[in-house]
Amino acid sequence: VCARAFRQRARAEAHAVALLEASACAQTFNIALQRWLSLRLELLGASMLLAVGLLTVFSARRGDALGPSGLALTYSLTFTGLAKYFVNYVTRADAQFASVERLQALSELPFEPTLCGDGGEGHGRGDNDGSAAVIPPEWPQRGELVLQAYQPAAYIAAAAP
Repeated sequence: VCARAFRQRARAEAHAVALLEASACAQTFNIALQRWLSLRLELLGASMLLAVGLLTVFSARRGDALGPSGLALTYSLTFTGLAKYFVNYVTRADAQFASVERLQALSELPFEPTLCGDGGEGHGRGDNDGSAAVIPPEWPQRGELVLQAYQPAAYIAAAAP
């Protein structure tokens, strides 16, 4: 509604598309990392199966019973699948918890007054009648943000407002 009132619809749409593309790029990297982790877990499982197989061959040459060796091979296959599932589950849960923490921190931010349709008194939830809003004289004339002594920091949920 505000984008239409200030004739900024095209810019808002372009910004939304840029955010969507950034999200898709992050999702692609996330999937690539999941696959890389899955490959490493498969290699770990294959090496464990190789070790159990070699121990089975050496124990068969000594004349030991092969029942426990077969059981060890079966359990090592099961262990590999469970380890892969567990690690994927934990990494996805961690990413989802981080998303929930960010959403919670953003939802607790105070609303800014709006100039769209409710006379500047509301909280961005009023209906717009389609007419242009009256811009106060102290409103900035240019969209510019000047950062002085800015240092980026990692996101920490406890430090979020």
